[in-house]
Amino acid sequence: PDRSPKFDRKVSLKEMKKSYKHEKRRMAKKVTSALLDPAVIILSSWLKIRGTLKNWARFWCLVKPGALIIYRNDKEEQWVGTVILNGCEVIERPSKKEGFCFKIYHPLQNYIWATKGPRGEIAGALVGIPLPKDHLILRAASESDGKCWLDALEVSHKQAYNMHRDNKGMVSDLYGKLTSSEDREEETAQAIGHLGNGERDIDEMSNDAMDKSDSEDEIVEDQEIKDEGDDGPLIESTYMEENEPEYLGESGEATEDMEDEGKSILWSLMKQVKPGMDLSKVVLPTFILEPRSFLDKLSDFYYHADILSNAVKQESPYDRMKQVVKWYLSGFYKKPKGLKKPYNPIIGERFRCYWKHQETGTRTFFVAEQLSHHPPISGFYVANRQDGFVVNGCILAKSKFYGNSTSAIMDGLATLTLLPHGEDYVISMPYAHCK
Repeated sequence: PDRSPKFDRKVSLKEMKKSYKHEKRRMAKKVTSALLDPAVIILSSWLKIRGTLKNWARFWCLVKPGALIIYRNDKEEQWVGTVILNGCEVIERPSKKEGFCFKIYHPLQNYIWATKGPRGEIAGALVGIPLPKDHLILRAASESDGKCWLDALEVSHKQAYNMHRDNKGMVSDLYGKLTSSEDREEETAQAIGHLGNGERDIDEMSNDAMDKSDSEDEIVEDQEIKDEGDDGPLIESTYMEENEPEYLGESGEATEDMEDEGKSILWSLMKQVKPGMDLSKVVLPTFILEPRSFLDKLSDFYYHADILSNAVKQESPYDRMKQVVKWYLSGFYKKPKGLKKPYNPIIGERFRCYWKHQETGTRTFFVAEQLSHHPPISGFYVANRQDGFVVNGCILAKSKFYGNSTSAIMDGLATLTLLPHGEDYVISMPYAHCK
């Protein structure tokens, strides 16, 4: 008799599990050999490390694929700790002390240390300073040595990444693709720590997970078949069409006459501020404020994004550059009537909109979010992948008072990418000066 589809599926699942265990064992051997082999060392030297109490101590450090191993001395006998570089960032850190200072940290403030040493050590050697859990500040003897360390850490991260890509799409348990970054870092640290105990620990962990998953697979197998191919309707955000009339300011210099009451309020504010003071800390009256958020204001710059669609169609780089400049200048025509300042958005506030192109029928989507309140940093993302362009960037809005004038400073950069051509245009933001 012919085998049922359910039986074939079980056979296929067993083969996948067998391949999974083999791939897991192979990856464990590769990472274990990289950590234990004395020949696989990208860089090793003395570094000073700062503890949680801001005191420094000298340690012997080794950079290996995916890990920074710290010892008390160059004999490599007393293991202090291992930093898992997967998921960590490295940045140069300014310091008054001599040498070159840099910082290894996790962007989400997660734990960066392995639970065991390269030879299976359970506890690190006792040192005179406690080390932080989510970051590490290190200092090399000179700037040239520090640059070498930054390069070595980058190479280490790339080598670890390439090792995990060798499995042809199957993600190993050692660096599993989990649902949250915190779980990923925790499992990575545990896996690297267990490598020193050999393949037996790996097999035990694998078998336990397999036994548990076998029963779960049988329960949900029929349900998976029913749900197969049922993607459901596409969920999209709800947008409201704006039918309000558009009020634009006059061309040239913007001037506005105020009533006597408004002048008296402004004079009282003038007495509170000093030259060089940041005006974002001053509470302004409502008649100076524009009745919308700063995130909404940012969208004015992309009102003519259809020009970017034409830029993508141009064949020569020179013509594309001209269209990009034309689009950049088109963002200045839309401004409020009179001198107005938009409301400061609260942290986490978001603004979304889109424009429909009359010629192509495509849509350009805009989304902005207030990332920080002190300092006020706003991030934005603009995309029309059908027409082939994407814009993203961050802006720090500042304002300064100079006695008889004020300046609105847009500190930040935006990157425009023309996708079919692989071109990036880095754009700075204009300043506004009022006397």
